[in-house]
Amino acid sequence: MVIDHLKKLAKSGRYLHLFGLGLSLSSCILRIFPRSSFSQEILEARLFLEYSKGNLAAAEDILIAFARHSNPPTTAITKYISRIINIGKARRVSELLKAGTLSEGNYALVHAAESRLVDDPVQALRVRSKLSLQAGVSTHTVGAGRSALLQLHDNASLATDGMAFFRAEPEHIDFKFLIAIAAAAESVEREDLFASAVGRIIADLMRVTNDEKLSIRYMADVVTAKLTLFDIEGAEAFLRQAFLVKRSKAQTLLSHVVGIKDEASAYLHAVSKARDHIYMRANGSSENSELPVVIFSAAAFRNNSIDYNGFRRELRFIFGQIIKFLDDKGIEYAVHGRIKTHGHIRLGRPFFSYHTISDSNFGLHFKEADRPSLFSFDNKGYAGWSCFSQRSAENVIDLSTVSSQEASAFFESERRRVIGGNISKYAQPPVDAAHSLPDKYIFVATQVLGDAVSSISFLSQFQMLDEVLATAQTAGLALVIKRHPMCTSPEVSHYLNRVRKLPNVTVSTSSIHKLISNAEAVCVINSGVGSEALLHDKPVYVFGRSDYMAACFICRELGDFARFFTAGKTRLSRHQLERFWYIYRNEYSIDTRDHQAASIRIAEKIEQHLSQFPFTSTGKLST
Repeated sequence: MVIDHLKKLAKSGRYLHLFGLGLSLSSCILRIFPRSSFSQEILEARLFLEYSKGNLAAAEDILIAFARHSNPPTTAITKYISRIINIGKARRVSELLKAGTLSEGNYALVHAAESRLVDDPVQALRVRSKLSLQAGVSTHTVGAGRSALLQLHDNASLATDGMAFFRAEPEHIDFKFLIAIAAAAESVEREDLFASAVGRIIADLMRVTNDEKLSIRYMADVVTAKLTLFDIEGAEAFLRQAFLVKRSKAQTLLSHVVGIKDEASAYLHAVSKARDHIYMRANGSSENSELPVVIFSAAAFRNNSIDYNGFRRELRFIFGQIIKFLDDKGIEYAVHGRIKTHGHIRLGRPFFSYHTISDSNFGLHFKEADRPSLFSFDNKGYAGWSCFSQRSAENVIDLSTVSSQEASAFFESERRRVIGGNISKYAQPPVDAAHSLPDKYIFVATQVLGDAVSSISFLSQFQMLDEVLATAQTAGLALVIKRHPMCTSPEVSHYLNRVRKLPNVTVSTSSIHKLISNAEAVCVINSGVGSEALLHDKPVYVFGRSDYMAACFICRELGDFARFFTAGKTRLSRHQLERFWYIYRNEYSIDTRDHQAASIRIAEKIEQHLSQFPFTSTGKLST
């Protein structure tokens, strides 16, 4: 696809000008010889190019010109809203609304976004930008400030505007969009919008599955929707229909669904309760018992192209172990279903949940760590929200009973396996395939803008990059940057395309372990790369809260990095680091590669968690 190729060029920073000229020419030709699907792809490619260069006015002009003769794709409309309208940069919204080509749904989205222009969040954004400029902060920092502030409102806007879109488009079928709306509503605790989105999913599922042609057309999306609603058996029954079951696509999907069903066979009764809970919420009802709660995450039953092999299977394994423990102990429990992954859980009773946080100690939260098959377990959440993150290195080390010899042996075994095996959360290129690197440099690993943990950063990603770059120049060191493999942000592209032209800056795609091993220091907001750098025994500087921050230099304000930085100086001695690492990996986390050993550890975590709360002899929580 054109847009996929363009994204690769945007990351490399090459040939964008020539590609832009080609797209403009293609657009003119398509005006004369229109081809709807290709013209929409050209539109999205042209918009992506302008967003990557920061040319918001040009992007708006291109969209308006297209809308004069055709309805733009909804993806182009939503990007226009998030990247231009929401930051107060739109000049021609009224022209777009008057174009006469917008579908009712697209019109509803743009109109809703326009009506928010007078709301306080946007006014606050303008004030923030003005103050930042007066203070002499770089334009990239101001842009990052906008992005960070707007991220706090994106879920609310997506939920509200998304349902406005579907109310205006009663015949439109898009299960993935509806799932995103339901997740967004759940994130901002809008149960009314969650109920509307899930209700529409259920209604559209009934409509599609009762129509043979629609069933064939939306086959994969129906399966995704049913699994999202924890209806594993419903997904299987759908695919076993006579008019579908012999199709190769249906057979592939059926094999996947049956595999999930077999893995979950011992706790399907609990999965069914999660489905019932979702349907109950869709009807506007709620569960009011005082029982402990297992909060099933839809993530355990869906796939994602960025997953490492076996990731969802490991999630299902952990949920299965929780249910097994409770069933074996005769402890009564309720089951909730949750579509959104990250979220704040507010329950006044014991619960078990994936990828969530809480203010109380009622929860036992688990989440994948910085490398495959490793999961953290904590009462408050994960990363910088966790209880573990609040402990000092001295506290962790002093309370540890592990011997120095055992800690050292474990640290070395970890180094051999992880560094020697080039293991990371995301697949890495071979270490020996590394590009040419400077002799002495500071390494910065970027993160996806707007990801959950960015909300607990002390400084923005662009502030970090600006400060590290300035400090490196002063110290006579180079700067090496690796972009997050999942990052497609035009703001990041624009920043990297600018700084890569500087003589002491390298933007690299080499293995993370190669980049860390030769660095004088490693800087992150709160990425898992920071913990990987600790395993290399490198100085690590964090610009946000993380679960490993006690072993790092913490940069809370502008200027901290320049004050703290000394090339090669680590926060902990090697002896201290080895003891910290042992606790970090063996008490805070559980390795699920060995299911038998992991089962024992998970049971210990559950028992320890529930021991804080009184239970009756019949397994009920004592009130």
